[in-house]
This record gives sequence, C-alpha cells and structure tokens, in this order.
Amino acid sequence: MTILNIADLRAFYGDVEVLHGVDLSMGEGECVALLGPNGAGKSTLLKAISGVVRWTGSISYHGRQLNKVRYVNVVRRGVVHVPEGREVFPGLSVIDNLRLGAYLYHSKREDVKAELESVFSLFPRLKERSNQAAGTLSGGEQQMLALGRGMMSRPKLLLLDEPSLGLAPIITQEIVKVIGELSQSGISILLVEQNAHVALSITQRAYILRSGKIVYAGPSEDLRLSNEKLLEGYFRQEQVRSS
Repeated sequence: MTILNIADLRAFYGDVEVLHGVDLSMGEGECVALLGPNGAGKSTLLKAISGVVRWTGSISYHGRQLNKVRYVNVVRRGVVHVPEGREVFPGLSVIDNLRLGAYLYHSKREDVKAELESVFSLFPRLKERSNQAAGTLSGGEQQMLALGRGMMSRPKLLLLDEPSLGLAPIITQEIVKVIGELSQSGISILLVEQNAHVALSITQRAYILRSGKIVYAGPSEDLRLSNEKLLEGYFRQEQVRSS
C-alpha cells in the first residue's frame, strides 16, 4: 500500500522556485533514500511534506491530500520530521525534550512513561543522561535525542534529514542501526543523507535529486553497485545552495 505519493511538486522560498516538478512515492513500511549534492533541494522537499514551506502540486499521505494542512495537523496524522541540525532545546533536560515530543498524543503520565521507556530502549545513553541539559550533550547524543523526540510522536512516516551529519563513524553506526530497527518495525522512513553509501546500505529504494529535479529513481542496491564515477557525477556540488 502506498503511504506517500508526490506528483509535480514545486516548492518556493518567497518567489524563488526550488523544486521543479518532483515525483516521488513510498510504500508503507518502506525505507527510501533521498540523495543529492548540497543545494539540490532535499531538505526543502521534506519541509514541503511537513507543511513548513509553500508548495504547489500534490502531496498525498495515505490517500489524503496535505495541501493547506497545518504543520501541527501533519504531525497528528503521523508524519514526523527530524530536521537537519538536531534543533534540541539546549536549556531543557533530556527528559523534558523527549516529553515535548509527546505533547500532541499523551495526556496520561503512564502513556508518556511507556513512550519514554521505548526511546530509552533504543538509546540507553539518553536514559543515563535524562536529567542533563540537552545543550551539554555531545553532537551524537543530541542526534539521538532529536530522533528519540521524534519517536515520542508515534510516527507512521519518519522524515530524517542528515542524521549522520558531523558525527564520528562509531556514532554514525549506532544511529544507522537504530534507523534500520525502526524500518523493520514497520515505520516508513524517508532518509535524506549526504553519506550515500550509508543510506544505500539500509534503504530499499533511492531517489537522487539535482537542481530541484529527480534525476534517478530505482533500487538502492543497483545504485550502490553502480560505477563509482557515475555515482559521483550525481553528487557534484550545486552552484547555489537551496536545501
């Protein structure tokens, strides 16, 4: 069953068109990579799905259009965006950051506690630091916290923007392992990732976005095994950063 279907998507910052007729689809429970050079429009595409940038065209989630749906109602429908840069609340504790992720769904303390335990099972380090200010965590721990906060909203579709950005390889492996586990649990994941080899190792299909247009769509395995020079050609730096 299709969970997300995008057709002729055009997204804008002011009067500047950043995405130019993008088509993309995802099946329920599928993990899909969205790759491309800096400035291609990858983050903009996630923001369009989330409802935080102006767009035209069609974005259908579980067969229902998301046009004119406010960001908070997109989240209520089960679409959760974990943005690039983590964006944790540095002055709040780890546990308070996580609780903020549950505010749309849980009025009972026992419900929040159950979700917290689920997140702590994924990231035991967060439990160890639950009373520590988020701003004092390492970059890897903040990424764990951002992902954990997203999970508190009970996502059916998880939009992940550069989860390995700036992380040490050993922390990247830990984050990637969790993403794989979430995918196997049935959560649909659209993964924007600059590290193409990491993304292709945990996804079933991939799209490559370049200059606001899709230039490749196909199985991740095919792309992973393709000629290295061909792959590099898709990732040449854009002249203007737009994502």
